[in-house]
Amino acid sequence: MSTDNTQDQARNLKRELAIRWTRAYPMVSVYVRSMIFKLHDAEDVIQDIAVAVAENFDQFDQSREIMPWIMGIARHKVVDYIRAAANPQPTFDSHTMQQISEAFTSIENESGDMREALDKCISRLKKRPRHVLELRYLREMTISDIAERLDLSSNAIYVMLHRIRSVLAECIEKKTSIEWGL
Repeated sequence: MSTDNTQDQARNLKRELAIRWTRAYPMVSVYVRSMIFKLHDAEDVIQDIAVAVAENFDQFDQSREIMPWIMGIARHKVVDYIRAAANPQPTFDSHTMQQISEAFTSIENESGDMREALDKCISRLKKRPRHVLELRYLREMTISDIAERLDLSSNAIYVMLHRIRSVLAECIEKKTSIEWGL
């Protein structure tokens, strides 16, 4: 039975790694590309970061935030790349790179809070506004196509979307204390 338990733990750890890396990847990618200008080199460094995260994930303290840990790995991999580059590109000093890494972590945490708040706020909308949002942002329909489908004027759809966005912004502000300034 302990073999089954160990296999379940390993599966759960792999699953948790996949979820966390998928969430972290966009920030890691933007960070690396802001430091390494050659696209192929940046992709190689991102791959190195993914490998390092995967190889060391079992040692990560699950009770802590993962983004600072991943961004620390990313920072070290970027520094390693810059040191090894035959034609070093202009770069920031280590203190500045640390601050940039921390800024990306902060942005990721804030955007995660906003996504969670947005999901809750959207779930509170009535059926018709949710449907209009779905048509516009998930199905990427034009305003005129939405108007035609719902038998409304384009102006009515513009007004409806404006009101929906205002309601969502107000709801998100209340839930996150992040001001949108709309």
